[in-house]
Amino acid sequence: MENRSLLIMLRGAWVALTITLLGLFIVGMGPRIHELSAVCSGDGCPLVAPSPAEAEVLQNAGFTLLQFAYLHQTFEVLVVGAMLAFSMVVLWVRSDDWFGILVSFTIMMFGLNFMVEADNALIQLYPRWRLPHDLMSATTAVLFILLLYLFPDGRFTPSFTKFTALILAIIAVIDSITQSTNQITETFGLTMMLAYIASLVLGMGAQIYRYRRIS
Repeated sequence: MENRSLLIMLRGAWVALTITLLGLFIVGMGPRIHELSAVCSGDGCPLVAPSPAEAEVLQNAGFTLLQFAYLHQTFEVLVVGAMLAFSMVVLWVRSDDWFGILVSFTIMMFGLNFMVEADNALIQLYPRWRLPHDLMSATTAVLFILLLYLFPDGRFTPSFTKFTALILAIIAVIDSITQSTNQITETFGLTMMLAYIASLVLGMGAQIYRYRRIS
């Protein structure tokens, strides 16, 4: 009974978060197109926003900035569609397994949060929502590392990786809070980057260990 309740809660969380992220993506498409259709120079430019030199190259090739913006946004829509479809297939096949739902959950968040920028464009207009957004992005990063520690049977292998995942999660939460409140320091930003890279390398090593010693 407890296991069934857990599965129901996980499915509900998947549906709720998917609707939320998909809504943010759709609403953020307009601001994202506006970002990409304007020339930007200096620091703090949105990702892929054209610089003056890039804008000149586009114009010489016969593209307007608005056409470039729509083309890139179309690419983001295709990425979201592909990742969401993949996530739904995994959920359909493994809906009776908590680890299968977790895999689907991670794929969905990776596609709707990590691989697109429409939600970031929306957050620029409503900065009060930056902390929840940054926490969601941190969760996506931690879940990706977590899959490397748990795949394919849902068990931490080697067992000490559970502590590594916990430490990474704590650092990611602190990083999100400090960034959203503009209190981040260069030292802590470097600490977060090194922690993530180390966790990623350890996760790849865990998969090799599984293959050679267990699978």
